[in-house]
Amino acid sequence: MKNLSDEHFKLIYLFFLSISLFALQTLLSPTLAAAFAGQSMFLLLAPPFLATAFAAFLIALLPTRLGQFTSRRIGFLCLFATPISMFGLKWLLREMSVDVELQAKSIDMSKYLDHLVSLVYEPYKVRVVLLISIPYFFYALYLNSCFKELKREKAALLIAVEMAGACLGLVSACIVLDYLSWSANAALILCSPVLGFWVVGYFKFQMSSWRKLFHPFAFLLFILNFCLACHLEPISSLHVAARDFAHQFSIKEIRRGWTTYSKVQTLDLENKIKKFRMIVLGDGMGIVRLSRFDDAKIKSLPVEAVSALQPRKSLVLFAGAGNDIFGMDHVLSDPKEITGVELNDRVLEFGLAEPQYDLAGLLAKPYIHWAQSDARLYLESGTEKFNLILFSWSGATISYYSGAIVHTTQFSFTHEAFEAAMRRLEPDGYLIILGASKLNILSSLKGIFKWPLSESVVIMGPENDKDWKANWDHKMLLVKNGRWTNEEVDRLAEKTAALGYLPMLTPTKLDPAYQRIRDVLQSEQPERVLGDIEKETGLYFHDVKDDRPFVYSLFRGFDFLSIGFYKNSFHDAIHDGFLASPLNLGILLLCLLIFFILIGVLIKLADVGAMKRLALGFQYVLLGMGSTIFQVYTIYRFIFFLGNPTWALAFGLGTSLLASALAAFIVYTKAISYRSYFPWVIGCGLCLWLGLGFLFSLEPLFLFAIPTYVRLLLMWMLFFSASLCTAFLFPFVASLSPSMKNLPWWLGMDSLGCALLTAIGPLVIERYGVNYLLEFGLALFTITFCLVRYTWD
Repeated sequence: MKNLSDEHFKLIYLFFLSISLFALQTLLSPTLAAAFAGQSMFLLLAPPFLATAFAAFLIALLPTRLGQFTSRRIGFLCLFATPISMFGLKWLLREMSVDVELQAKSIDMSKYLDHLVSLVYEPYKVRVVLLISIPYFFYALYLNSCFKELKREKAALLIAVEMAGACLGLVSACIVLDYLSWSANAALILCSPVLGFWVVGYFKFQMSSWRKLFHPFAFLLFILNFCLACHLEPISSLHVAARDFAHQFSIKEIRRGWTTYSKVQTLDLENKIKKFRMIVLGDGMGIVRLSRFDDAKIKSLPVEAVSALQPRKSLVLFAGAGNDIFGMDHVLSDPKEITGVELNDRVLEFGLAEPQYDLAGLLAKPYIHWAQSDARLYLESGTEKFNLILFSWSGATISYYSGAIVHTTQFSFTHEAFEAAMRRLEPDGYLIILGASKLNILSSLKGIFKWPLSESVVIMGPENDKDWKANWDHKMLLVKNGRWTNEEVDRLAEKTAALGYLPMLTPTKLDPAYQRIRDVLQSEQPERVLGDIEKETGLYFHDVKDDRPFVYSLFRGFDFLSIGFYKNSFHDAIHDGFLASPLNLGILLLCLLIFFILIGVLIKLADVGAMKRLALGFQYVLLGMGSTIFQVYTIYRFIFFLGNPTWALAFGLGTSLLASALAAFIVYTKAISYRSYFPWVIGCGLCLWLGLGFLFSLEPLFLFAIPTYVRLLLMWMLFFSASLCTAFLFPFVASLSPSMKNLPWWLGMDSLGCALLTAIGPLVIERYGVNYLLEFGLALFTITFCLVRYTWD
């Protein structure tokens, strides 16, 4: 151990610090999804980038003053930055929960989510971003101080150590969250830097008189952080979680748990009239009902519809704790077979923990089957056919947001998803769909059916609510893999009448309020009819595809500096303004290309000085944007094929970071000659990304024909190879820089480009699709690569 130098100590501490900060990023995914309805990737990815940029710019602008703070001092401050940030986040989310409750009492509940987004969530975004940025700011200061104190040739090694710790933090946080608890994850985050501090001190003070004081101090700090972690979990109002805004019930929390999907709670509600229990997800964004096995009085809309249709084999997607399956078991005649599919295994665990509901007895029946899976993955990965597929109430879908707008269950309501559902449906079988926009679903089904869709569709709606113009409505859509008969429709009407639901649209009957839906069903150009409806309603209806799987339109842009100025500006520009036209967008990109070429010329001709640093800074902005586009694309693809948003975040970021670490290490060891092989490596990476884009544009049936683990392994290898090749660009540029003094400036510009992409990237995806973002990234990265070659040759 005597051979360890100060450089080794810096790298060891950086490794533990990286574990902590990236584990925090993973933990924030389900935490902020529960609190903010998972509105935007900006909350998850932007704080580290913004903090890094701010710290780097401070060091570049104030090198003398900040140079007095050594890596030791900054590293010591890092021990306290994360606890302060997490404690502040807990307090802030609690305050937001109070505001949600107060606001909900005064708004129209039919527009509950829209109001919360604009009136509560938006003002809190800035404060959340600032709080989350605190530990990343000190982390960036420490990283920059290490860059300054280490020898120039060790820069790539420093990046490799940082990325390795980051990957370990991302994956370990997911494992701890799934198998232990939120508090255990917080302990991992808070105690990792202390452990690194302790390890460094153990060897550094081994022969010093400070050892007797250091070890008790480090041990005490470790215990304090461990105890603090047990009290940092954000606790929201139970009345908000139960949607009891009028405080009509006394509410008691029975149990609480977390998974990488969301927060799950069992609540006991009681007043003078009734007492019952429910399972809630994501602070009330999803509610799972619990029913007694022997309670034949419980009626629900899907169960009554199933009672009228009497299928032999049924599939229930979004099964929750089996509420629909309980009812279907009562009303279906023998022989019968029912399969339930639920994404969140903690929901089933909490349901089984309630013996009075006898969920275990239900699952013990030989004709009842259960699968823990994402609904879309289940539809794609099997061949068994059913007489009925029920897309149950999808209220829980919002709680599964990944923080990147899209969430897993949105992929269950796309054109490709309904193609998969129809493949799993027997002839004359039925789809029953609740939740989501029925108009969007019908526009997707329009291109699937080989006969007139109007002969296969029935919509049941409340007698007193005929408004279908929404992204999520209370209508029940029934689609038959054949043609409806009058007898079937009459039986449906008879069964659902007691619940206040009547046939609003059938092959032979039509309520006048639903004429526009009939127009879509009968038109040979449904896109034109949808365009007219958009103009009439101001809402966005379309054929939802896997490339743009946005059932809900919740994105509100980002309001980082001024809510009044920035609100919806990017969103409006892309959806309704100048950028909505592909021609205008093409002209803008051409202008940007000319601008980038001029920047390259300026870099080549300018002398070393402020102008050249500014020009090189733009180059690093492009580099940050290009690399982040590939990260975002990877995350989105893993969301679809993993069926778990937080694991997708860990896999996507982890793949990118691991590739960056390996690339940096290869540059450090000089295993690849820049002049000889570098252009070919980058070119190979761009070709791999292009191939990935083509691969995922194919029919999903082709990809799902590959066994699950083989498919995921192949995906990871392809994404890792593509990320590795393109990751060589940054360490090569950093290692070729004429002076390490300018590295903070370059790092800040790179981080600024990353943050910019996290703000506009989701908007580009929402308007044009995931593949379009990849194409834009390929063009941007190619331009950046050409500029780098032009600069350094």
